[in-house]
Amino acid sequence: MKLIQSLLLFLLYTIPFMFLMWTISNPKYIRYYVLAKTVNSITFIAAAIYCAYYGANIDILDSLLPALLLCLVGDIILGFYNAVCDKTVKGNELSYVETNTNFTAKAAIFILGLLSFAFGHGCFIYAFSKMQRLTWIDFVFPVVAIFITIGLTKLDGMNTGRFTVLIAAYSFMVAMLFSKGIHILLSQFNARNLLLSAGATLFLISDGFILFLYFYEKKAKAIHIINLATYYYGMFFIALSMLY
Repeated sequence: MKLIQSLLLFLLYTIPFMFLMWTISNPKYIRYYVLAKTVNSITFIAAAIYCAYYGANIDILDSLLPALLLCLVGDIILGFYNAVCDKTVKGNELSYVETNTNFTAKAAIFILGLLSFAFGHGCFIYAFSKMQRLTWIDFVFPVVAIFITIGLTKLDGMNTGRFTVLIAAYSFMVAMLFSKGIHILLSQFNARNLLLSAGATLFLISDGFILFLYFYEKKAKAIHIINLATYYYGMFFIALSMLY
């Protein structure tokens, strides 16, 4: 029964996501971009509430809801940044001037969105730590991730400028969520933990592409599509975990 519910939820969840893909398929549809992202964010929160109710996991929802709401806020802010500040998704990279001199209003909006996601990740980590307390092993990969991220910022064509420290700190949060998710799965293999770790893994992939989406000179539309797909389905798997 739960498998059938999961498949139906997956299909229903894909409908608004396809609407989002439609908005980035042609520049003339960009005016619907923020709306599409908002609908998708509301959808993963609705999925979480549904799964928590029918999975009798309201206590877990209470822990995860602040993170879900912060991600919704961050998603809307970055959607506004992409669609309104730049008028087109293709022009969303921050310029050399914006990343190396005083922050502009455009850069400030991006930072606000990134901070919303960072706090959201922090809330996710807190919720995960209630399932299994943090240990030293959870910090190994996040520390390594900082050095990997700094290395990526040195690539030719990568322009992070004064954002480098913020990006490195953000990578620590993302990697910590991934590390904790995998640790929970390895300690107890079941459907819920598998979905949680899958969601955390997709988060890691999605946020990894953010670096190339916003700070790399050369980018393909596929980068944006992968970033969105891994993010929204990462959120879906975390929501779906509460059904089990």
